[in-house]
Amino acid sequence: MLGLRRGEVLGPTWADVDFDARSARIERARVPEGGRIVVNKPKTARGVRTIYLPAEVVSDLLRLRAVQEE
Repeated sequence: MLGLRRGEVLGPTWADVDFDARSARIERARVPEGGRIVVNKPKTARGVRTIYLPAEVVSDLLRLRAVQEE
């Protein structure tokens, strides 16, 4: 839906999400390698980017963050 690769979906941290601007910075990807999860840069240089988040995604992320903080 947002044009992200599977590893890019798992890469951002809360610090990468700007709730006011409804955007997220994609700077890392989490991928399986040798039976463990490693953090790398996105697959291509163009993979490092800012994406804009639909309102539904922002509200879902806010709920998820609230649950994690509990």
